[in-house]
Amino acid sequence: MTQVHSSPRLPVSKPLLAVLLVLQIVVGTTAFGYARGLWSDDRAADSLALVAPVANRPTSIESAMVAGSVVARRWSGDSVLMTASVQVDWPWEVTAGEEDVAPGGWVFLTYRTTDEQTGETLSVVVERLSGRVVSVEEVEWETPPTTEVRVGPDFSTSLDAVRAAEDTIGQRYRQDCPDRRHLTRVSLTNQPRSDQADGGIWLVTYDDTAEPTRNVVSVIVDAGSGRVIDIDDRSLPCDAGAEP
Repeated sequence: MTQVHSSPRLPVSKPLLAVLLVLQIVVGTTAFGYARGLWSDDRAADSLALVAPVANRPTSIESAMVAGSVVARRWSGDSVLMTASVQVDWPWEVTAGEEDVAPGGWVFLTYRTTDEQTGETLSVVVERLSGRVVSVEEVEWETPPTTEVRVGPDFSTSLDAVRAAEDTIGQRYRQDCPDRRHLTRVSLTNQPRSDQADGGIWLVTYDDTAEPTRNVVSVIVDAGSGRVIDIDDRSLPCDAGAEP
C-alpha cells in the first residue's frame, strides 16, 4: 500500500491508522445493528420538540453533545456516549486562506445503555446549520456493545481538528477539484493510543466522489494538543481520478 506523507514525516504505525479507519466505519454504520426502527413513540416526539437548538454554531461534536445528552437521558438514565462523529459539507468553491469551517453537515452521536442485558443504543443526529436534533433511532443489538468515548475537558475540539487538517493538507486537496472533494468526516477515539497521543485521537478523512469506495486522505490529530501526527494521502490527480 503506497502512502505519501508530508515532510517532515509524522511517524504513526500503519496498523494504528488501519484500526482508526475501521473505527470510523463503525461510527458511520452504528445504526445498522439489529434495528428496531425509529424511536417513534411519544418519547421521541417530545424529545425532539423540547430540546433547544444548539447555541454555539457552526455545530461541533462538543456543542451537539449538549442537546444529544438531553435526549439520551430521557431515553435511558444510565446512557453513555458510544461514538461521536461530525460530517462537514463544504461549498463547491474553495477560497484560498479561508479559516472558517463550513456550517453545513451533520453531527452523529450514539449512546448505549450500561445494562448488559438489553444491548440497546440510541443514535441522535443533529443538523449543523440549524443546531437542531432532527432524528433519533433506537437500535437493538444481539451482543451488547461496550464501546465508550470520552471528550476530555482539555481536548482540542472536533472543529479544531478540522482546521488542523485543513492547514496541513485538506484545503489544498479540496481546492484541486472542489466539485468532487467537498465532504470531510471527523471521529474521536480514546483508543488505541499512539506514542504521540495521550488520551484521544481525532481521525479526519476526506472523500472524493470519483473514488466513493475509500477515504483518499486521512489525517490523525492528537486530541490533547491539537497537533497533526500523521497524514495518509492516497489521492490521485483530479483528471486521473475522474469517472469515465
